[in-house]
Amino acid sequence: MQRVLESVLLRIFGAYVDGINQENLSLSIRKGQVELKDLRLKPNAFDSFNLPFTVKAGFLKSLTVNFKLTQFASSPVRLLVRTILAWVDSDCNCLF
Repeated sequence: MQRVLESVLLRIFGAYVDGINQENLSLSIRKGQVELKDLRLKPNAFDSFNLPFTVKAGFLKSLTVNFKLTQFASSPVRLLVRTILAWVDSDCNCLF
C-alpha cells in the first residue's frame, strides 16, 4: 500500500519537492491522513507561477493530506503545509 501511495504522491507533488519516500511518509487510513516530512523544494517549483523570484533552495517541514476515505471521490481533499523555508533570488530590479 505504501509503495502505491508513494508512487501517487510522486506523480502529484514530484514537480515541486524532492524527498518523497517511505522513510518520511506516514499513513493513517482510519484518520484519512497522509503526512510527508522534511522535503526539499525543487529550484523550479514556482516557475509556472511567473513570480518575480527564483527559488535557489528550500525546505518544507511537513505536508499533510486529509481526505474522507468513504467519500474520496465526492469530498474535498485538504492540504496543510507547515513551515516553508526558502532562499530566493529576485528576477527583477523592482522595489516591493
